[in-house]
Amino acid sequence: MEEKSDGEGVKMASYHPKKCILAIFILIILFSCCLFPSKPESQERVRMISRLMGRGKTMTKTGEVWEGDLGVTFTHKKRLYLLIGDTIGSEIFSPNAIAYTEGRDPKEGLDFTWVTKNDGSPKEFFPIIQPDSTVPAGAISVDGFIYVFMMDVTHWGDKTDLVTHARSILIKSDDDGRTFFPVWEGRVDSKFVNISPIVSTHPLDPEKKAIFLVASGQYRNSPVYLAFTAIDKIEEKESYLYFSGLEDDMPQWSNNIVDAVPIVRGVKVGELSVQWNSYLDQWLLAYFDYHYGNNMYFRKAPHPWGPWSEPELVFSGSEKYDWYKTEQTRKGPVNWGRPYGGYLLPDSEDNIVYFTLSLWTPYSIFLMEADLQEIFGEENG
Repeated sequence: MEEKSDGEGVKMASYHPKKCILAIFILIILFSCCLFPSKPESQERVRMISRLMGRGKTMTKTGEVWEGDLGVTFTHKKRLYLLIGDTIGSEIFSPNAIAYTEGRDPKEGLDFTWVTKNDGSPKEFFPIIQPDSTVPAGAISVDGFIYVFMMDVTHWGDKTDLVTHARSILIKSDDDGRTFFPVWEGRVDSKFVNISPIVSTHPLDPEKKAIFLVASGQYRNSPVYLAFTAIDKIEEKESYLYFSGLEDDMPQWSNNIVDAVPIVRGVKVGELSVQWNSYLDQWLLAYFDYHYGNNMYFRKAPHPWGPWSEPELVFSGSEKYDWYKTEQTRKGPVNWGRPYGGYLLPDSEDNIVYFTLSLWTPYSIFLMEADLQEIFGEENG
């Protein structure tokens, strides 16, 4: 558009059709970008490998389909174990379930053998203690024994009480996961409810190893805490020392859980998972943050107590991924979504890490991979 004079000092606007068409074209592109946004960044960072459990995945030779969630993994005597939360089928329910595989390479998927009852239904590896749920949160193999930290839910949030109340229970198996028995029980609503155990150097005696417990407290509304004990003291809860802060950049420890302070603040965490990553040469923390749109994040740190990096988005809780579907139900079409869990698999050696991801709809577990180079950048190569 240009301005012209009519000869009497009055300016008039003249229009050029080509310029108008170009302007309209630009507006259409901008409008289309709003209606049809480009592929979210997180979709370039992760890939769904296979479904491990849920509708669409046959679990038994008889064609039974089980649905379940969580998917805590650990290695024990050269096997990869998978621990499941509430497990349901057409006519079955189990508060938890356990499976294992001799294969350790998840690139093309994993085929698990499920521990079952005589009738072929999933066998719970530990009974419900409280009336709501007793599900796995983290596990580790120590000196030939399996230790599992369970989240024992005393009350799922509802209209009478919006807060979910739970505690941690440590259980042990001395027969490779066929049976478990309790070791100790934690306090309801403590700072250590969902616990991910890891082994690292003893912070007070470098010649020894220690078990570190990376944990969250109130369900999906907690910062991240840290404790440790000598590796041979895992069953002695009174031996645990809790991270109470830094002094001259050195971690301080207290034998009183009240003194525990967060290693990651400003988050609302429930399930979480930690592994040493040789590609990063640092510890890798995975968690969903319910403070920011139910997204999954990674952080890295040279020590279990930190300093932890800024969060990097791994999986979006709001995006519709390419592999999501819409399922027809009796109530009509239902879109896949509501992710949670995010448990790291052990033994990652390069820039690709693997984790299990749960979807509430459909109630399923998926095997995922993430590219650390994409997430943290080229400098980690």
